[in-house]
Amino acid sequence: MGLARPLPLGEERIASFCRYGGRGALPRRRRRGIAKRITGAPQCFGADQGEEQERGIVAEPETIHFRGRVERVQRNWLLGGINYYVLEELGMAGRKRFRAFDATGGPQGAYRAILVLPHGPEAEQQADVWQRLSQNNSNVPTVLHYCVEQDEIVLVCVWVEGEDLARLQERIRMGRAARVSAAEACQLIRGLAHGMGHFHHQRNVVHGDIKPANLVVAREPNRLVMIDFGSSWLVERTTGRQAGDGVTRGYASPEQLTEQLGIGFQSDQFSVCVVWYELLTGMLPYDGLGGQAGIPEYRLTMAKKYVVPSQLSPDRQRLPGDVWSRIDACVTRGLSLDASDRYPDKSSWLNALDEIQYALKHRSQLGPSHNVALKWLDWLSRPWRR
Repeated sequence: MGLARPLPLGEERIASFCRYGGRGALPRRRRRGIAKRITGAPQCFGADQGEEQERGIVAEPETIHFRGRVERVQRNWLLGGINYYVLEELGMAGRKRFRAFDATGGPQGAYRAILVLPHGPEAEQQADVWQRLSQNNSNVPTVLHYCVEQDEIVLVCVWVEGEDLARLQERIRMGRAARVSAAEACQLIRGLAHGMGHFHHQRNVVHGDIKPANLVVAREPNRLVMIDFGSSWLVERTTGRQAGDGVTRGYASPEQLTEQLGIGFQSDQFSVCVVWYELLTGMLPYDGLGGQAGIPEYRLTMAKKYVVPSQLSPDRQRLPGDVWSRIDACVTRGLSLDASDRYPDKSSWLNALDEIQYALKHRSQLGPSHNVALKWLDWLSRPWRR
């Protein structure tokens, strides 16, 4: 059965909602409640609708009414015995991603994210790893199940409410959204790093494509959630990665751009620090080149043009110098063009991030007079600091 094949055309269509999420699968009260949100399929929820309803024959739903919105159904996908009503195709370079409605996803139904990946070598094992890693990790959307459909693998995930970081940054540049403060940026990156540390430690997995377009800024609590798994690999198998897989110029590490073998934890560390630098300053490091600065023809020149984030951040005056020193040191080490100069393991990297978070938290607990005194002492000490 093909992945994107809609239900057969004709005057009457077999609605799998009735078969899998309607009559015989859900209580009558819940079926009636869902019927109010699915225009065009009310006849499968009544008690006595005649022979057609007994056979589960209904018209394909035209719209979905959910969370105060009425949205038109683009197509139906039957995956793993559940019918998903596709509402929107989301742009993602090189891969397909959709927002869909799952009428069986709770008392009111639920949105789902559907991610389509090419079925290449070991891709099914990759999907299985991600399904296990997504459990109890707030920085990764839970993978509910996945299906193998001919030459594709389809992952169905919990929908994460929020805005992708690339779109948010664009709105910030246009003056349509508030800028992310330096303190909030540090908090978001620390949470993301801990989430990544979980799957680096548990399964030795490398994500390989950390960038703003693959991160959603979720709320309650504020956090960055990775929404694309298509470039992740087990570390011991990274020598078999396809050429160009997970390479986004600017965010990819120098070793990825030069197609070195054995891509590992330090590559993800570099990409996260590029995102961190951009949140702090509004631009990519190394004069806008990011990881491309590590390409042999640029390396010697661009290494000298690196500027620590505190020199470019609009929040330079909002944090004391000792906090900025910690931030500069952590970002700069993570952005080393040589992987061997970055943090050697996740523990040392996470400890440095935790120390920054502690310093920020300790500062916020001080009274106004203490903060004024800290700023005054910081100003006095600047001539002696490089």
